[in-house]
Amino acid sequence: MKITRSQAERDAEFSNIAARLATAKSLLLSKKNVIDVAIGYKEREGTYVEVMCFVVFVEEKKAMSDIAPEDIIPAEIEGIPTDVSTVPVEDELCGPKDGVNTDIERPLVGGVQISNGPDGQGTLGCFANMVEDGSLVLLSNHHVLYGDYKDTGDDIYQPDKTCCCCCTCDMIARNVAGKRPTIGGPPEFVDAAIAKITVDNISEQVLIRNMVKGLGVYQNLGAANETLTNDDALIKGVAPMTQTWDTEGDPVMSPVVPGNRVRKVGRTTGRTIGEVILVGAPVDVNAGNDKVRKYVNQIRVKSADADKPFAIPGDSGSVLIDDQNRIVGLLMSSKFKEKPYISTCNNIHDVLREMKIRIFCPPTADFTFAQQTDALTFQFDASGSVDGDGIIVTYAWDMGNPNETGAVTTYSGVTCTHTFNTPGKKHQITLKVTDNNGTSDRIVKEITVGWPAGGGTDDGTALAAAETGQRVRTQAPAALLSDLKTRLLASEKGKTMAALVEEFRDEIQLLVNKNRKVMVAWQRKQGPAFVAQYLRTIRIEGAQLPKEVNNVPVQQLLQHMATVLEEEGSPPLAAAVREHRLAIFNVLHHHNTLEEIITVIHTS
Repeated sequence: MKITRSQAERDAEFSNIAARLATAKSLLLSKKNVIDVAIGYKEREGTYVEVMCFVVFVEEKKAMSDIAPEDIIPAEIEGIPTDVSTVPVEDELCGPKDGVNTDIERPLVGGVQISNGPDGQGTLGCFANMVEDGSLVLLSNHHVLYGDYKDTGDDIYQPDKTCCCCCTCDMIARNVAGKRPTIGGPPEFVDAAIAKITVDNISEQVLIRNMVKGLGVYQNLGAANETLTNDDALIKGVAPMTQTWDTEGDPVMSPVVPGNRVRKVGRTTGRTIGEVILVGAPVDVNAGNDKVRKYVNQIRVKSADADKPFAIPGDSGSVLIDDQNRIVGLLMSSKFKEKPYISTCNNIHDVLREMKIRIFCPPTADFTFAQQTDALTFQFDASGSVDGDGIIVTYAWDMGNPNETGAVTTYSGVTCTHTFNTPGKKHQITLKVTDNNGTSDRIVKEITVGWPAGGGTDDGTALAAAETGQRVRTQAPAALLSDLKTRLLASEKGKTMAALVEEFRDEIQLLVNKNRKVMVAWQRKQGPAFVAQYLRTIRIEGAQLPKEVNNVPVQQLLQHMATVLEEEGSPPLAAAVREHRLAIFNVLHHHNTLEEIITVIHTS
């Protein structure tokens, strides 16, 4: 079926028909043989056409000659055409044991296989919170989570119960509640069930997000160059009910209208795309032995690919998604053995009401960072983190950088500032945010602790040099250090010093970052601040080397570091410190510029 009308035109057409639904039902349900009335597209010899109408469901189609005049269904009601159909009978879509998409998925996402053990497999639809206590649950069909033999409290597995009878290695949740019609009983709205996430490392360490595997996002939606990505994508809440008031003053509501494009991701067929052809429809589902389970107010979807079913066994429990990545339904059953391929979904608002849940939009963590003027200090800001259905209540930062007590530095709050130990080192910064529903998200970004920017004015170096008439070296930090190394290698003593640096650099850096005793001495005696100050002097010819930073003399820093490196370092490092410590003390005590030190090295 080719959809030619715009979304606005379809919405207006649906509203016009929905406003007359009460009148149509009052007239039609009084007739013999009529079961229900829905709104959808007209069917002609197995093909749907873009004519929105009242679809009248009857017990059986009869020849006009066999129908009493008063029971004949009119061709139109108040200008709205009618179409006559029998109630479709479809099959549940629980999959066989030897299905596809049987990978273990951690973190958990929608669209993957789950199992209750003995009754085959279905699909994990999405995640929700129980209204009563906020508990995190997964949503699927009753016939997937409960089947015919399981009960509340029974285990649910992902991908399956693959181990011995006493093993719970793949157990992810336990059944909490479910609902579907009894065989031969009155109709119901849903075939739905929920299972509470129970494994700590699933709900906390892995941080579940309401994401569907391979769902994708529409780019340039509605444009000629529209594309659908193939990445895992977040669910963006629930589509609102389009509400129209009928002639009786009652609301007619639906999260979709006929002609809407929808898609799902199922355990067996993956992502498929379809078109809504009916809303508010009755459907019977085969329960075996000529028995059925009866449903009302269902959404029926025709596959957009005439040669490929929208859903087959194993896809049960998939959520039906609109173009804005909002949930509109829960896939339940399908006619997949013959064309046209049509599947049935519960209205998601019926599911939320019957299961007493809300689909949550977990927070999305994000932060920015800015290097401060001393190059080793960074300002972090998490104000870009958002929460779709509540508020963020906690921000937890992990700097990936041990403090002077040996513990990894952590902060709380929307913003924080941290000074790192050494320049040039990379750090993984982690932010975890948690919202008022108890759901969390985590993001990790890598930063590189910088050297003072060559030739920049952000730290005042160029301005200070201009005031004194000194020349600023404009090379990048790496080039400046390379130049310094070249100058050292120009003499035998310089080569010895460079070799010592190469030999012990990694060990010293490890001790500064990991050894508590060395770390405390380095931090308390202003080691990071001295490094920043000395790096600035490399950029300015003739700059004075700092003798004191924050009231700590450089000799005090050197003495403390020499002592702890001898005590905590390897025997070769301790021996090197004992051999060269006095010479280093004297050079820094008697000489005031880098140029003087280089000259001494070359001439001594």
